[in-house]
Formats: sequence, structure tokens, C-alpha cells
Amino acid sequence: MSTEPPVYSMRRTVEFHETDAAGILHFINVLRYFEIAQTHYLKSVGLVLFDPDMNVRWPVLNAECNFTSPLRFGDEVEIELRIKEIRSKTVTFSFVVVRDPDGAKQQAATGALLAIYATYDSAEKRIKALAITPEMAAMFGKPS
Repeated sequence: MSTEPPVYSMRRTVEFHETDAAGILHFINVLRYFEIAQTHYLKSVGLVLFDPDMNVRWPVLNAECNFTSPLRFGDEVEIELRIKEIRSKTVTFSFVVVRDPDGAKQQAATGALLAIYATYDSAEKRIKALAITPEMAAMFGKPS
């Protein structure tokens, strides 16, 4: 597990509907956990994942996940989010999913989302990257 403290963490319980027939968390739900943590984190620093009125969004360019231990129905987990890298138009969010955060703290998964700060150009019908300003980078707690 990372020695750097997370900039954001959230807890949840693995729900039955998130599991497969064996009662193990279906792999796609770990990526959903990442996105939920990212959404809550952005809100906590005054940003949004998607706002059609402001015409801003953070589409994911790359997602990765490594599983180290299965999670099962009823497991208590903590999703830790860290800012791995801020570039001129992208942010890489890294994640660690920990089982039993109040006890043995067993790592269950790690991963990352590479997201681009963008707007939708309705005239050209495409998403266009926006620059991450120094002020915005400061909101993440790291220099750009």
C-alpha cells in the first residue's frame, strides 16, 4: 500500500447486486468504485465530474486495475484516492481499495484513471481538451 496519504477516501459495503454468482465483487464494480471516489473527490475540492450547464467534463482516457484479493458480499472497504500526476490537460488519479479498513487492512485492488479536462464543442460535435490552470491544479493540492 502507498505510504503517501490519500487526498480523499470513502467507505462502502460490498452490496449483493455488485457480486457475481460466487458472491465475489464483479471486477467492473471496482472501476465504478474508482469513479464514485473521483466524483466525490472533485466535488470536495469545488470541481465537478460533469456539468452540462458549464459545459465541462472529465472523460476517462485510460483505466487500469490490478486485483490482489477478492472482495465479497458484505465486506467493508475503503477506497483511497491519490493524485498521481497533473499535466497541462490531464490528471491521473490513483486508487487503492482496502478491505477491513478498521482491522487488518488488506489491499484488494489498485488502479488508476487518466482523465482529461474537456468541453463539448457542439458546432464541431466533438469533445475538446481544456487547459488545467495553475489555480485549478492548486485545488488538487499538487503543482501542475
